[in-house]
Formats: sequence, C-alpha cells, structure tokens
Amino acid sequence: MRYLFFICVIVLAAFLYNNPQTRNAYHHRAHDVYGIDVAHYQENIDWQKVEGDNISFAFVKATEGETHVDSHFHKNWSELARTSIKRGVYHFFRPSIDAQKQAIHFIRTVKLKPGDLPPVLDIEVTDNRTHEDVVKGVAVWLDMVEKHYGVRPIIYSGLNFHKKYLANSFPNHYVWIASYGWRSPQLANRQPWTFWQYTDKGNVKGIAKAVDINAFNGNFFALNRLGVPDPNNPFSPQMNIPGQNPQIDLGDVLKLGKQLLSPHSIQPSQPLSQTGSASGSVNDTLNNPAGIVTKPLSP
Repeated sequence: MRYLFFICVIVLAAFLYNNPQTRNAYHHRAHDVYGIDVAHYQENIDWQKVEGDNISFAFVKATEGETHVDSHFHKNWSELARTSIKRGVYHFFRPSIDAQKQAIHFIRTVKLKPGDLPPVLDIEVTDNRTHEDVVKGVAVWLDMVEKHYGVRPIIYSGLNFHKKYLANSFPNHYVWIASYGWRSPQLANRQPWTFWQYTDKGNVKGIAKAVDINAFNGNFFALNRLGVPDPNNPFSPQMNIPGQNPQIDLGDVLKLGKQLLSPHSIQPSQPLSQTGSASGSVNDTLNNPAGIVTKPLSP
C-alpha cells in the first residue's frame, strides 16, 4: 500500500511538472511584468479584454521576408494604440532573402511612435544558409532599422539558436529569448535577457486561441523607459545602455525632475518631414522621432 502511495505521488509530481498550465501559473506569480506576442494565428483579438487581464505589453507580427505582411497586423497595431498596453512589433527574418530588402519592407510597413517598444528581429531559422551568411544578414537588417527609427532593435530567438548563431556576434543588443520550462534561461556569455517567452500555451482574456506569454526582466518603470525616444520629452524612454537591462533609480528620477524644471527644457517641437518621393524611396526622417539623419532608403 505504501509503495502504491509513493507511485501516485511520483505520477502526480511528474504531471504537475510537465503540465504547461502549472508552469504558467508559477511564472505568472514569479514576475511583476508580463505580456504577449501575437500574429494572425490568434485571429480576431478583443484588445479591451486583453487590457483588462493585466497585460502590460504586446508584440505583434508585422512582416516576413521581402513582401509578406501579416494579415492581422494593421488591425492589431491600430487597436493596440487605443489601450494602455505598451506595444511592440516584429519582423520574421528569412536568411535566404536579401536583408536590405527585408529592412526596407519593414520600414515601409511599420510606423512607430515615441514610447513604442523597439522594433524586433525574429530570427530562428537558417534557410540552409551558412553561419556567416546568417550573421551578416542579421547585422544589415539591425543596422538599417536602428538608423531609421533611432533606437536599437531587440533580437528574438530560441535559446539554442541564439547560443549557436547570435550570442558572440550581437552582445550589445537586448535579447528576447524563447525557452519553455521552469528555469529562467541562461544565455551564453552571461548576457542578460530582457524578455523571456516562457510558454506558447497561455490563456488570455480576449484571445480565443492559445497565445505566447512573456516575462519582462524588470519593473514597470524599466518597461516604460524601453522604447522609441522623444527628443522633446525629458521623460522619454532612454534606451542608451546597450546590453544592459534598463532599470530606473532615484538618481534617474532626480535627473529627469531637474530637466523638467529647467527653463530650457521646453523646446518647440519640429514637424517631421513629409513622405518620400513618388518613386517609392523612403525618407529616413519619416517615422524617425529621434531625428537621425541618414540617406534615403531605396530597394
């Protein structure tokens, strides 16, 4: 009888350990700030209900490759703007397609505003390309997108893929890592993770299907600082310490307070330039709140 009892305990423990809902509940309590990422797979989303489920941020898929736009991107992106959820957007990278053309496609599709999360490059396949080709392509996309939006992009990948292809090449980028399990992911070279996708079987109000859920490695102040900067706002996100998780402390608060009280802190805003010419070129000042001046992009 005693052996039967121990067997039942072991079976129950194994079930709870491998049950995704049990892990989700554990992570939900272990982290202060969490959010979701979605694509057309989640179909129609009621973002008002999602907002009411204590979701702090949401990443939506925008583009893939050179021409594809997610069928639900524009709807998700516009409806997210009417909530308090901090929004982010990602591009699924195809190493077999020219990286410059992929970056231009993303830039033409996505309009970011100050406070939005930095753009994300989702890289998790090689398309049978060499290690060197993958890294070169990723570097091109990251550089072009950073120059355009004035903020350093985030890299998303699986734990093993990141370790094999990316860790030694992009140590100064924030990392959003996918790793499903109980333990917090340990990145190569002790690089900190900024976002952790800990499940793809989450349940959130307003979304009928299972959804990815992510933890943020920081508090709400840090999340609000992570985003596209506004040069005319002293409380604008300040993503200026690559490779580190942005935390806010008392010194930051005092510094920002002095800037706000300074008579020189209020500057007239400058209108953004108009869109590019009819030929289809993209003007880098469009969608570039930081005012980074670069050459116009063209295919």
